[in-house]
Amino acid sequence: MRSLLLLAAVVSCAGADVSSYAGQWSGQARLWLGPAKPETIHIRIDITSDGAVTGLIGGAKCRDGRLANRTWWPLRSFNRYDIRVDCVLSGAIAPGVVRERGTVALIPGGTGLRGWFFSEGHDGFPLFPPTQARAGDLVLRRR
Repeated sequence: MRSLLLLAAVVSCAGADVSSYAGQWSGQARLWLGPAKPETIHIRIDITSDGAVTGLIGGAKCRDGRLANRTWWPLRSFNRYDIRVDCVLSGAIAPGVVRERGTVALIPGGTGLRGWFFSEGHDGFPLFPPTQARAGDLVLRRR
């Protein structure tokens, strides 16, 4: 499954119109970690003219990120998004929430971008199966 998602990101990145998304974007989202009350996290991403992405998602650094265009979000959500950012995460998104990879799926709307953040990781325990965290109601505005 991961190979299929990676292939989709590589194929779709070739057609991404990065010039309209290049710049610094910031906002916040509600992070769900199961039945607990959602927590607000701040997200800041910097998109360069060649589609490279860095930034912060909560307290985690987003590195080695790439902008992809017109890809389907993971099968659990049947929404279509215009752009997607896949990155490697280092650090905790929120206290006790450590993830290795993250995806931000976005669609232009009004004066910014809106969408979701999705991640999976081991929370520092590599022998256990990976757990997932998602953040919704994401709204980013150009800084």
